[in-house]
This record gives sequence, C-alpha cells and structure tokens, in this order.
Amino acid sequence: MKLLFILPVLLLVQNKVLKNDKDLPQLEPGFKIEADGKPIVLSIGHAAPFVIDYDGDGIKDLVAGEFDDGRARIYLNTGTNKAPKFKNFTYLQAGGEDAKVPPFCCIGFDPSFADLNGDGITDVISGQFSGGFINFYEGTGKHPMQFKKGVKLAQPELEHGLAPGNQTWLMRTANFIDFDSDGDYDLVWGNAEGAVMYTENIGTQTAYKFAKTVPLNAEGKPVAAGSKSDPLPVDWDGDGIMDLLVGTESSGIMFFRGKAKNSRDFYPGVSVWPTGEKEPYPGYRVRLATNDWNEDGKLDLLVGNCEETMIDDQRATIGNVYVFLRK
Repeated sequence: MKLLFILPVLLLVQNKVLKNDKDLPQLEPGFKIEADGKPIVLSIGHAAPFVIDYDGDGIKDLVAGEFDDGRARIYLNTGTNKAPKFKNFTYLQAGGEDAKVPPFCCIGFDPSFADLNGDGITDVISGQFSGGFINFYEGTGKHPMQFKKGVKLAQPELEHGLAPGNQTWLMRTANFIDFDSDGDYDLVWGNAEGAVMYTENIGTQTAYKFAKTVPLNAEGKPVAAGSKSDPLPVDWDGDGIMDLLVGTESSGIMFFRGKAKNSRDFYPGVSVWPTGEKEPYPGYRVRLATNDWNEDGKLDLLVGNCEETMIDDQRATIGNVYVFLRK
C-alpha cells in the first residue's frame, strides 16, 4: 500500500467530479532524493519507492526497488522525519541473502510492505513480470528488518492454471491495502495492459485467502490507464474515501477519485498535472508512493522512473526518485 508513515491529510475537496485544475491537489516543483549528497541512481531503472521505518528508530527510511538483479535498495535516514537525509545503501535481505525477483521487460523488485499474515511483524511483497506470481517475504521481527526466503502467494487463478500465458497476468505491480475496511489486506494490482485489478482477501487478519480477481471500474467500465500500470490506492484528496493514483508507461500519473467508501467504482481519471503541462520529470514507466515527506500534515507524492542516458559513452537505463510536496 506504500503509505505506512502517513499523517492525516487536511485537504478536503467538495466537488467530486473534477471540473478544472483547481479541483486537483496542488504540488510544488519536484526534487530528486539524494544519498551522500548525490541523486540516487537506480541501476537499469524501474525505480520503485516505498517509505517506511526500516531500522526501527522511529525515523522514516527509503526502500527503492530496481531492475538490476531484481533487488531492492535500503537507504537509511540519518536526518529527521521532517528533513530526511540518506547515506549509501544496502540491499534488502531475505533468507540471509539479497531478496530477488526475476527481472524482465518492465518490472524489477516493486516493494509493498504490510503485515499480511497478522502476526504483528511487517512483511514485504513484490510482483514480477511472468507467471502471475506475487512474491511474499515474511518478516522476522528483527531490526533492521529481515525477511524469510520468498514464497509465491496462493491465488485461485494460479491454482487452476488460468494465469500463465494470459496477458492480463503479465507485469503484476502489487500494492496491499485494506480496501474493503474489514481489517485485512487486499490486493490492488496493475499489469502490462494498463488495467487496474482488485483481489479481495476473504480470509482473516491472520490467515489470508484471496478470491478471484475482478477489475476496478471508472463509471462502470474497467479502469484503463494506457499500458504498464502501477495503481496506488490512497485517499489522495483527503475526503475519507479511497482514490487511485495510477502510474503509466508513458510517464503519466492518473488520478481516479473514489465515489464512496468500499466502492470498486471511481470517477473518470485525470492527470495529476495541470492541463497542458508535461510531466515534470524525464523518462517513462513510473512507480508511485505517498508520504508526508516534510511532516507538514499533507500527503506528498514520490515518483520513480526509467530514463535513458549515457554513462562512459555507452547508452544506459537508470532510475531516480522524485518528491513532489503538497502545496
């Protein structure tokens, strides 16, 4: 769900249907997150940010998935919650070694942290490109966080052989949140086709069990956000109703405002950026997170990207993580 360190958002919007740019939550110009005084550069791009207190010191840290070897970097915060400052990284560990998913095409490690099995210990989950698999790494309770070796989450479509080879199940960007307000974590995920899907947890807080997947809708029709979607369920406008922010292949970010609590239907999507403006970062294939980055009581936006550049006279793909503060 990518928002474990969030304070209540104070912004309320009265008009549910967006009529103009003034209805959108407004953002300041962005900046790149740095470590040791230099912008963070993720190897082979596909930067996938998540903000969480990783070492248990009460201060938020940054986890950033990348494509290279399908790993996730840990940047510990040596500053404060209000003014984060990061040093060099280590890799997220599972089973005594670097946690990895098979990197392919358009997704590396895409971290989502949640206590999925209800034991009071945070776990980490990541989708992958092929097979329809979601990788689950159970937390051990140690600080800094450590995890057991990854296993594949059981899902009805996988058990019945419906997912492998099906385009809908390629490049699953998985985010966990209690979508239906029943006390356990459900799954919202995107795919290579740009759909936004919902898999309800019909088990309990301590014994998850997932139902068959259904699409999330906008005005009664399945949400479509271009291709290679990364949907983030979050109350973006602060009205107490779940919304969707959806990152896309073309670098756009779509905002689908929620209609009602626990509803799987949303208002039509609009860009989070003002009409006519380009995305304020280069590249493509963006991944999203939210957090009150500067502790001002407002929810801010983190964006990871892919970008083509030249390194030592050779073409290379990199990724950065940008922060856009709420005005």
